[in-house]
Amino acid sequence: MTIMQRFWSWLAVELGKRAGLVAVVGLLVTAVLGYGTTKLTFATGQDSYLNNDDQVYVDNVQYQNLFGGEAMLVLITADAGHNVVDIMSSPNQVQMDLFKAKLGSRPDLIQNVITPETALEWTNNLVLGNDANPVTSVAGKALLAAQQNDPTEAGRAARSADTA
Repeated sequence: MTIMQRFWSWLAVELGKRAGLVAVVGLLVTAVLGYGTTKLTFATGQDSYLNNDDQVYVDNVQYQNLFGGEAMLVLITADAGHNVVDIMSSPNQVQMDLFKAKLGSRPDLIQNVITPETALEWTNNLVLGNDANPVTSVAGKALLAAQQNDPTEAGRAARSADTA
């Protein structure tokens, strides 16, 4: 018999003689560990996955400060030989509408569902506004105000070129 086998045999016999004490110690350890699990927290924000000095992290924090909350995003890609026009086809829109309805049926879990069509409609409304005039739309006014309020001539020129 090896040293390890002798040790485990001895330990089994000694612990067997003190079964009551082993049970109490086992319950105490379980209680302490059980209480400890109530103190566990899970970090699921972007700070768990990105470094605080990454530009993506910095940009997203600024975005969240402006618009609020963290979003769960899904990336839709087209198979080789296809493009966004194919993704936005009528049959695909029907599938996305069904999926949106299914997700929307769980308000206890999901606050909002935005499909590619919803995003395009929202963008179109921002750009065209109520009177279909891009200059008087929300987006047009924001772009013009940003251009006018830029503190540098180079910044104003860049914004003007970008807006055009």
